[in-house]
Amino acid sequence: GGGTVMNIYSVFYIEINAACIIILIIFYHSMRRNMVNDRATGNSRHELLRIMLWTAVSCISDIAYETTVISNGSDARNMAAASSVLYLTGFVLALFYWMQYVIAVTGFRPAGRKLFAILKYTPLAIFIGVAATNHMTHLLFTINEKNEYVRGEGIGLHWLITMVYLVISLLIAAKAFRKDRAAMKRRFYYPLVLFIIAPVTTGGLQIIIGTTPVYQMGLTISIILLCIANQNYDISTDKLTGIDNRLSLERYRSRIFAGKKQNSLAFFMIDLDGFKEINDRYGHLKGDYILRKMAQQLRNICDSIDRDAFLCRFGGDEFLVIFKNTEGINDRFRKMLEQVCEAESKESETVSASVGFAAGSCSCNEEFEQLMRNADKNMYSSKTLKRKATGNGGNNR
Repeated sequence: GGGTVMNIYSVFYIEINAACIIILIIFYHSMRRNMVNDRATGNSRHELLRIMLWTAVSCISDIAYETTVISNGSDARNMAAASSVLYLTGFVLALFYWMQYVIAVTGFRPAGRKLFAILKYTPLAIFIGVAATNHMTHLLFTINEKNEYVRGEGIGLHWLITMVYLVISLLIAAKAFRKDRAAMKRRFYYPLVLFIIAPVTTGGLQIIIGTTPVYQMGLTISIILLCIANQNYDISTDKLTGIDNRLSLERYRSRIFAGKKQNSLAFFMIDLDGFKEINDRYGHLKGDYILRKMAQQLRNICDSIDRDAFLCRFGGDEFLVIFKNTEGINDRFRKMLEQVCEAESKESETVSASVGFAAGSCSCNEEFEQLMRNADKNMYSSKTLKRKATGNGGNNR
């Protein structure tokens, strides 16, 4: 009866790991397809792929170990030892690249870069050294005569190092979350902060129980949440400029009406003047550069006025900005935008924009739409006046 029980348990172990591997493969290939020509998030996505890869390595190693449990001989014991080393190392590397992913996403720049580099790489180097010499020291584990994994006195080092990378990642993500008050960006940071919950919970269970493959399940669950967050970010982000798009505008509208019934809002519709001529004269690559630069400058203006401001690319060379604070906002925003355009014109070709403003109180979608139409109408009126006065601000579409 003992052999049958062992076989059933081994099959269960293999099934859990196989399920995690299949899920990771699906999301890996989906992420690879979405990374094509993705400038804004390409580096961070590479780190996410590495997390998936090393989690899968741990799962594969666990399956390899289970196949040796019902085998005999020195070869099987060596296979069990090698797969156990890979299993433990895979998790350390997965969490190391998780930290790298958080750093890339948040744009974290430590004050002491050399000191931080030491903090990053020293735990990894120590563990790899210990794992590579485990066959001599048996510090992490031993494989007994029955090919069973037995924890060594130094297995706590593995738990400590994985926890170090989780805590560092959590602190970096929490700092970015507190610093960036923009609601749309904060929603992208939620999974970074919450990622730690599943690995810590399942890791704690595995430390206590020791015979259930739950740690890889916890990592896989967190990876799924990250991939979903990335997909939501892609759907609601303009690929060229990296700011929100029209779909994100719909989500923003739903969110503000889900809160207060009466909202005081200020709308700015911004359209670049002579953009078609810039495309015709310098090419679309130059036009794309100007759009990205303008989006960045508008984001800076919004952050300096109110970090809760909403900014999106409305279409073509047109941008929409919405503020919840309407008092004195018109003059302040226009003045800052004029300063930006003047600075950009000094650096390269002349850049100017026509601005339409509308503000008021709204409590429903119809009033929201009306304020937005008013801002759009005022923007075209401003463009028409410019065209009559200077001949600029013409056909931009």
